[in-house]
Amino acid sequence: MNLTELEIPPEIVHKWQEIVNLLAEIAQVPAALIKKIEPPEIVVFVSSESEGNPYKRADRAFLETDLYGETVIKTRQPLLTPDALADEVWRSTPDFKLGMRSYLGFPLTWPTGDIFGTICILDSKPNAYSEIHRRLLQQFRDVVEADLKLLFERPQMEASLAQERNLLRTLIENLPDYIYVKDTESRFVLVNTAIVRQLGAATPDEVIGKTDFDFHPLELAQQYRADEQAICQSGQPLINHEEPTIHHLTGQMRWLSTTKVPLRDNQGRIVGLVGLNRDITERKQADERLRESEEKFRSLYTNTPVMMHSIDPDGRLMSVSNLWLESLGYERAEVIGRKSVEFLTPVSQKYAQEVVLPEFFRTGMCKNVPYQFIKKNGEIMDVLLSAIAEKDAAGKVARSLAVLVDVTDRKRAEEALRQEKIEREILISELEAKNAELERFIYTVSHDLKSPLITIRGFLGFVERAALAGNIGQMQADIVRIAKATDKMQQLLDELLELSRIGRLMNPPEAALLGDLAAEAVEMVAGRLAERGVEVTIAPDLPPIYGDRSRLRELLENLLDNAVKYMGHQPHPRVEIGVRRNHAEPIFYVRDNGMGIEPRYHQKVFGLFEKLNPQTEGSGVGLAIVKRIVEVHGGRIWIESDGVGQGSAFCFTLPSSASKV
Repeated sequence: MNLTELEIPPEIVHKWQEIVNLLAEIAQVPAALIKKIEPPEIVVFVSSESEGNPYKRADRAFLETDLYGETVIKTRQPLLTPDALADEVWRSTPDFKLGMRSYLGFPLTWPTGDIFGTICILDSKPNAYSEIHRRLLQQFRDVVEADLKLLFERPQMEASLAQERNLLRTLIENLPDYIYVKDTESRFVLVNTAIVRQLGAATPDEVIGKTDFDFHPLELAQQYRADEQAICQSGQPLINHEEPTIHHLTGQMRWLSTTKVPLRDNQGRIVGLVGLNRDITERKQADERLRESEEKFRSLYTNTPVMMHSIDPDGRLMSVSNLWLESLGYERAEVIGRKSVEFLTPVSQKYAQEVVLPEFFRTGMCKNVPYQFIKKNGEIMDVLLSAIAEKDAAGKVARSLAVLVDVTDRKRAEEALRQEKIEREILISELEAKNAELERFIYTVSHDLKSPLITIRGFLGFVERAALAGNIGQMQADIVRIAKATDKMQQLLDELLELSRIGRLMNPPEAALLGDLAAEAVEMVAGRLAERGVEVTIAPDLPPIYGDRSRLRELLENLLDNAVKYMGHQPHPRVEIGVRRNHAEPIFYVRDNGMGIEPRYHQKVFGLFEKLNPQTEGSGVGLAIVKRIVEVHGGRIWIESDGVGQGSAFCFTLPSSASKV
C-alpha cells in the first residue's frame, strides 16, 4: 500500500486545521503547522490561520533544505531550537530566513512506523517553550496519529465489511429460517429464499413490495400487521412469539417462533423492522407428546400404591405420591418445596446430611437406607429408602426418584424379638446366678448348721454319762452348752429366713431422706456404739433416696454394727456416714477408722457366713443381707480400704426416684 496516495477526507483536514489554529493561539506563536512528506519534497499540509504566519497551505520545500523538519524526520525524535540566531547550524534553514527563530516539532508516523511528516510550532522570537507547550503539542500529535491509524485501517475495514456482508447474505440465503425486512407499512423490502418458498413464490421479486395480505388468510394477515405496527410505533421488539401460519405448498397449518425487531436509520428513526420466523411445528408436536407422557407419568407417580418422592439438587421436595402424603398425614401444599430432611428425626437428619445425600449425589443411587420419618401427628415411622438419580445433559443430578417402604411394624416385631431375647438372656443369667447362689447357700447352710448339731449330739452323750454317774454339776454344765448350740442354730435360721425374704417381701417404696434413716439407724444401735465409745458423724447434706424405708434403715444398721465389731483396738473409734457427688450418681458411704480389710477380701466379705475374724460375734450373714438390700434396689456396693489398720469405707449407690427403681 502506497501511504502517500491515501486520500485524507475533508472532515479530517478540517479537524487538523482547528488543531493548528488552537496550538498557535495557546502557544501565542505566529505559526503552527502539519507537514507531510511527498518525496522528494515536504509539503505544508495544514497551516494555522494566525497573524504573522509566513506559511501557506501547499508550500513545498526539498527535504535537503528544510533543516528543522528534516532533523525531526531523520531522528524520529522531537526537536527544540530555542534560538536559531545563537547557532550557525540553523541560520541557513529556510524557516529562519522566513523570520522563524525558534522551533518545537514532533514526528508524525503511520501505524506501520513510516513517517507521515511533522507537527510543529514556530516563533519569530527566541522561545524555549514551556513544559505545558511540549505536552500540548505531544497530545495533538497523538490525536493526528490516531486519525492516521483510522485512515490506514479504513480500506481493510471496508474490505472486511464487504466480506462480512457477503457472508451474511450467504448465511441468510441458506438458513432454513424465514428472514425478511419490511418497511413501516409492512411491505417486504428484503427476503431470503426460505420465506420465498414458504409464501409459494418463485423468486424474491414476486414478494418484494407486497404484504402478508397478498399471501395469507385475512385473519392471519391482520394479526401480523397489528403486531408489526405496534413494533414500529413503540420501538419494542417481539421476541420468540409463537404463532400459526399456513404453508402455501402443502396448505397445512404450521407453527412459527417469530422474532421481529425495529430497524432504525443513522438518526435513530424507525424505518421498518427485521423479522425471523422459525418453523417449530415438529417441536410443538414433540412438546405435546412429551406433555401427554409427563401427564401419564405424573398420574402414575401420584396415584401409585407406593410411597414415592423426588428431591432437587438442594434436597427440596419436588413431588410426592398420594400414599406418601396419606402415610405421613400431610397435604401436598405443606411439603412441596421443603427439604426432605425436615421430616426426619434428628438422628436420621444427621445421617442423611453427612453420609447418604453426599454419596447419592456422587454416585447417583442409594439402596435400603434406614430412616425414621416423623408423621404430622408426631408418630415415628421406620422406612427403607432406595433412590436413583435423573441427570441433566451435563451429567449432574437434576432430581431423584425415591421409593420408601414402611417397615415400622417389622421393626417393632424385630425390636420385640430382640427385647424378648435380651430379657430371656437376662432371666437365664439371673437363674444361673440364683442356682449358683443356691448351691453355695445349701453348702454353707449344711456346713454351718452341722456345727451346732454336732455340738448338741456330743454333749447329749456327756449328759447321759453324767446322769448315770449322778454328776449333777457336770450334767447342768453340758445342758448349758447344748442350749447355746440351739440358740446359735436358731440365730442362723432366723438370719437365713431374713435373707430369703429380701426381694420377696417388701414394703411399698417411698421417698426418704438418707439423713433421717441414718439417724434412726444410729438410734437402733446406740447401745453397742456407746459400749465401744464410737463417735458417729452424719453429713448434713445427704440427698433423698427412694425405696423400702425399713430395708434401707436395716442396711445402715448392719453397716454400723459391722463397723463396731471390726473396730479393733482403735483408741478413738469413729464412723462417718456421707456422700460423694463428683460422679454421675451420688455415692453414699459408711467409713470407719477400724481394722481395715485387705483388697483380696473385698468381695469375699459379702458372702454368706463369711467372717474374716472367727472370734468376733455374729453369724457372718449381716453383709450378705446388706448386699442383697442394695441390689434389690438396683444399686451397687463395694469396699474401699488400703489394708489392715487403714479403716474401711463401704460405698453404695441407691435410686433417687421411682423411675430408677
